[in-house]
Amino acid sequence: MRDLACGLAGRDEQYVKNVGRFHGDLLVYVEGTGFGPALFDTAALFDHALSVTIDQHTELGDSDPYFAFRWHQLFLDPLEAWLRRTR
Repeated sequence: MRDLACGLAGRDEQYVKNVGRFHGDLLVYVEGTGFGPALFDTAALFDHALSVTIDQHTELGDSDPYFAFRWHQLFLDPLEAWLRRTR
């Protein structure tokens, strides 16, 4: 849901001005419609992240992974796999 709020924030940089300082791992859900394609640009702002993982579903809209009938498969399973990954 954060992409919806930040995407609507417009040019107010308070939500993005420090993302380049983030040094952890990042998981980004990218959908094919709405704000989805812009999330590639958002992910690129995290240039000091240890890793960036993009879970992409071009057939979906912004909030579909969270509210769709298959939310477990689309949202929770990738999140759990990302949390369990080994370096």
